[in-house]
Amino acid sequence: MIALTQCWLTRFWTALVLVLCLSAVPAADCLAAEPVVVVLGAQTKAQYRQFVEGFKQYLSEQEPAVKFVDISLDKDTQNTDGLRDVVQQNNVAMILTLGAKALRSAVQQDVDRPVIAGLLLDHSELEKNASASGVVLDYGAETQLSWIHRILPEARTVGVLYNPDKSGHRIAAAKKAAGKLRLKLVAREVNSPKELPVAMDALFRSVDVLWGMTDPVVLSRQTAKAVLLTSFRSQVPFVAPSSVWVKAGALYSLDWDYRDVGAQSGEMALSVLRGQKLSAMPIQAPRKVRYSLNTRTAEHMNLKLPGKIVDGADQVFE
Repeated sequence: MIALTQCWLTRFWTALVLVLCLSAVPAADCLAAEPVVVVLGAQTKAQYRQFVEGFKQYLSEQEPAVKFVDISLDKDTQNTDGLRDVVQQNNVAMILTLGAKALRSAVQQDVDRPVIAGLLLDHSELEKNASASGVVLDYGAETQLSWIHRILPEARTVGVLYNPDKSGHRIAAAKKAAGKLRLKLVAREVNSPKELPVAMDALFRSVDVLWGMTDPVVLSRQTAKAVLLTSFRSQVPFVAPSSVWVKAGALYSLDWDYRDVGAQSGEMALSVLRGQKLSAMPIQAPRKVRYSLNTRTAEHMNLKLPGKIVDGADQVFE
């Protein structure tokens, strides 16, 4: 009899506590809702899809309860379709943005959520936003120059063309990195595309290799033909910012494993879910280096590349 009474009392108090919890506080405080990660931006490009797949796979394996909501940007504006509603109606823990446009849009919406920025080509957008961090698709001067030293060990003087407004802040770090590798860096300013032919003509006479630092003024669709032709005529190899340039005639470029960059971004997201503040996370560079190589260009310039360099290339254009 006593045992039955105790059992009844236990059930009574359990039910009472549950009723009080549900009536006195929001349900989310009694039973935590599943965290939601918003993926903001178009996924029409194969590289973008690979990045997102790597991000989702890693985060899902580590935190199976995480849910994902994909939102595309409007075609004609930087506004988002339903971002604010999704944040208000769900337990959104953070936002993953795809590209600079998506990052700017998320910041403009001011939804007060940490932002993992993906697929950015430089640090400038992130440096403006304390609530955002991510993996930038830029290996940095030290990595770039160390690979020049590895692939072209006889090169001693490295040239670089840059716009002071877009890339001037990177030159000091590049010169410091060159000094560590016992390389000489010759940097020449280009204030507009019109100045490029004269700048290249002077630079190519005094360097062993041209490093194509990512710079929208110096390297673009409009300047590509001039840069590649001058490289060929001067017999000075051009290290390009992407494999598209290598296919067109540059010697090589360092590339990214988009799926792995996605997983790397997923590691940052996992840290946020587990309580670390995004503002305390430094901006990262891709941890895995891939490269594309044009052996036809190497042959044209009488460059003897080590067999292991050719064999290790992710893409070889012949």
